[in-house]
Amino acid sequence: MLQRPLTTMSACLIPSPRLGGGRILVRAVGCFLALYAPGRRAVCLAQMALLLIFASSSHEVLAQRLYKYRDANGQVYYSDRIPADQSKRGREELNSQGVTVKTVEQAKSAEQLAREAQLAALRAEQQRLKERFLAERRAKDRVLLRTFNNEEELIGRRDSRIDAIEIIIQITQGNINQLNRRYLELQKAAAEMELSGRPVPKDTVVEMTEILGQVADNEAYIDSQRREQDEVRRKFADDLARFREIREERRLLALEAARGLKEQQQEKEQDTVVSVVDCRDADECSKAWALAQLYVRERATTRFQLITDTIIMTAPARKPDDLSITVSKIPGSGASAQLFLDVECDPSPQGQAFCSDGTVTSARADFKGYVESRIR
Repeated sequence: MLQRPLTTMSACLIPSPRLGGGRILVRAVGCFLALYAPGRRAVCLAQMALLLIFASSSHEVLAQRLYKYRDANGQVYYSDRIPADQSKRGREELNSQGVTVKTVEQAKSAEQLAREAQLAALRAEQQRLKERFLAERRAKDRVLLRTFNNEEELIGRRDSRIDAIEIIIQITQGNINQLNRRYLELQKAAAEMELSGRPVPKDTVVEMTEILGQVADNEAYIDSQRREQDEVRRKFADDLARFREIREERRLLALEAARGLKEQQQEKEQDTVVSVVDCRDADECSKAWALAQLYVRERATTRFQLITDTIIMTAPARKPDDLSITVSKIPGSGASAQLFLDVECDPSPQGQAFCSDGTVTSARADFKGYVESRIR
């Protein structure tokens, strides 16, 4: 009885690329059925033993992880192990289906770690200055909100203050008018005496001199009251603007809460660009601080919120294309100092996308050159 040639052992043992280990199972079942075929029992028993051994080792191979990494030149490699000289580079770990299951970031250099530590220290100091300002502003906000319930009350209080000062000015002006009339009377009497050849009494001369002094004092007082009115207008204009800002901030917070958004600014390291200017003495630091204000005015898209001797800060970003800038002056040894610039964008996804583009990156990177090229 003729028998068909047996399938080669290598074909039986090699799993299909598409079926994985499934082909092993097919071969095993085939051999199991062949046990009942005359003349093939011994051969199939040997095949089944080998198949079981290969299936076990094939399962281990399929279960192994595959690593994807790049060398210093950017060339991509795939391997079941990471070479020792590539252990500090970033890599991805893939499963048997080629899906990334783990990502390992590249180890940072000593220089990168030092820059990050410097940036963290600068931001911590800047945050301290901002928190102090914000604490003072919150205290003022509480007073403002306790004093006024709406804009109409605030405007009414302003007008009452200005009107009260105006009454004082009008009374003072009335005194001036009265003094001027008295002076003209004395001046007329003195002229008549001189025409008639009589001497002008000393008391008349003294009184006329005193009147001129009183008029000058009263006019100076009116000028001071006019300045007081201007100061009241300025202060209440600031209070009114801040009152509106508070209401708008509360409205935005309510909208964010309703939409389930978190008011949290995501910091972008942006290649850990450290925007620091070192000034060496009081004169150089004064010039650098003035230039920093000009730079912020040119690059920020939100209005100035605070300018002191130690911090320049613009209003928070509220729109996707807003750029808020803060510069802090951190004292060094003697009269030296460091000027540190940082930026913030709107916390929305669109704002964070804007914060990642070249415009924002250049706002950080250009600060040092802008200032140093003009002071040295």
